[in-house]
Amino acid sequence: MIIDNNNPSVNCNVTNCVHNKNGCTCTAKNIKVGPQFAVTTGDTKCQSFKQN
Repeated sequence: MIIDNNNPSVNCNVTNCVHNKNGCTCTAKNIKVGPQFAVTTGDTKCQSFKQN
């Protein structure tokens, strides 16, 4: 699933990601989270992550 990030309040604490602003906000144009078979939050992964 791809969600357009029109909401500036997407929180993320992954500080080594190029999309992270000020240690708490995701600035990615699109946010992709998967996999489709996830049943708990522990199963999900941000596929938009890019290490800085």
